[in-house]
Amino acid sequence: MSVKNLRNPLPMLTSDCIADILNQLKNDRTTLYSCLLTNRLFCRLVVPLLWSRPFEHIISEKKAATSIIHSYLSCLTHDERQMLSKKLKHWFPPFPTPLFDYPKYLRAFDSRNFRQTVQKWWAVPFDNVQSLKRVIDGIELFSNVLLNHIHGLGLLKLEQEYNNYFDEEGNLICSFPNFASYVRAGQVLNNLRKFELTYWIEIANNNVTEEKMINLLNKVIESSTFIKQIAINIPCLLETQPIVPLLCKLINRQHNLETLEFDGRWDSSISNSLCLSIHSHLKYLRINNLSTITELLPILNSLTYLETLVLWKPQIIDDFTKINVDTLPPIFIKKLLIYEIGSDRKILDNFVGLLLRLANRHLKVFSLQECITPKLCKILVEYCRNLTHLSTLINTVDLSSLCTTLRYLPSIEHLIIVQTCSSGSSRQRSWLASNSCGITRHSWETKSLKNLASSFPPCLKYLGMSINFSVTQLKILLQNIDAPICMMEFYNFGGEMMMDKTLELHFLRLMAEYAGRNPGFCVLGLPDSPEAWYDADFWKMAKDSIPVIKKSELLYYPVYNGMINPGHY
Repeated sequence: MSVKNLRNPLPMLTSDCIADILNQLKNDRTTLYSCLLTNRLFCRLVVPLLWSRPFEHIISEKKAATSIIHSYLSCLTHDERQMLSKKLKHWFPPFPTPLFDYPKYLRAFDSRNFRQTVQKWWAVPFDNVQSLKRVIDGIELFSNVLLNHIHGLGLLKLEQEYNNYFDEEGNLICSFPNFASYVRAGQVLNNLRKFELTYWIEIANNNVTEEKMINLLNKVIESSTFIKQIAINIPCLLETQPIVPLLCKLINRQHNLETLEFDGRWDSSISNSLCLSIHSHLKYLRINNLSTITELLPILNSLTYLETLVLWKPQIIDDFTKINVDTLPPIFIKKLLIYEIGSDRKILDNFVGLLLRLANRHLKVFSLQECITPKLCKILVEYCRNLTHLSTLINTVDLSSLCTTLRYLPSIEHLIIVQTCSSGSSRQRSWLASNSCGITRHSWETKSLKNLASSFPPCLKYLGMSINFSVTQLKILLQNIDAPICMMEFYNFGGEMMMDKTLELHFLRLMAEYAGRNPGFCVLGLPDSPEAWYDADFWKMAKDSIPVIKKSELLYYPVYNGMINPGHY
């Protein structure tokens, strides 16, 4: 570069460009905090991002809770602070004039985390009916005052907190917020995009709560028509309850609803009414505790844009001898995720097999928190050869069936396998393999390891494993892998490697040797922070061969976990 070019300053980024860059870091609070003092522009752009979701997580420290609450109190008027101080019976210190109007940046409100933050700051015990009512009333009042300063919410998450206290009239004292009574509730909800409602007790047992919920739903229906994500977690609803038609109306009113979650323990007529209220552009559907599949299938067929179907803890009671699969309409889902099945192996085969057959070649992602059976393996080969992502539990008994299946699924790019017990229900198993299952390294014979390695599809790029290998067994597996794997993650170390740090060093050497034989291998995920394991020489040796060594993500539900994710509100 010439001296002349060095003297010319680099072009300045526009404020809009900087704002876009910082917005990409909205989930990285550490980096955002480091940008606060860069200059005034950065400070002005970062503060709204940091204060958009202060109640996204539970605040466990009193100091942090106090800082958040005092920042909000400083933005209230003198009269509002006086009123709160008097009714809460809590003295407020003098507050300096804030640099920013923090409440106006709030875009996500989680009532449970807000409640716990206020309780941590307020430090009022609630070990009897009177103190509990005081806490609930105080939080209700503070919420109302705070929301009067909010310009608009993108995410509203309201959740009842369980307790065993009843008032003089026998009503359960419930901390479910009376959101609809807030003065500016309508304006605050105008731009709502994500709405989550959770109530763990039967509403029929609490008239006060039912009235609050009816008023809330009416207010949301009146104010919000562009919600994209709705989650209703209320068990045991009855068709006769007045909340039911309001839920249907809420869903039907939304022009761009993409994600819906509800509980399958409701009356089947309620579930059907909800589903019939859905517009065809729904992309994500999660049903918890589903009990019957037959009435849902025609509705799934009508959702031609549905991409993801998640079934959480299905308790299927259908009589599959009366179901003729050939007469059923197809479903067009691309992702099928099934977790915590409470049924026996036969029902598992019939239930999951039915969905796989109806999804057919449309299916791209299949995640099963259960040992995949030989029958399901055959169905995958016959009907679902376009799979690109597969995650499942395995045992050594059915391993050969999985290996055969993988050879007939040429498009698999992403594979997660988790070793578990060969017997016992899924309720008794851990999604993460561990020695508590009674599986030892001796379960893996050399022939089985070679069979597994050679079965990996030729386009496999990602491999995640939670298997109790010894170092010797892992070496055999790695030496027989022909697939061009770019990223490999280990979710835990079982057996001897869990106990012996020396063997962990041998493991790292094996992975470095594997990377040397496979130039495309660039990412290694380990169960713990790798810097804490190895001395400097081993670390340098590994980094010379593997560009990225990181801590593996926690393996609970490995593919597309969660419904409402952090976003820009």
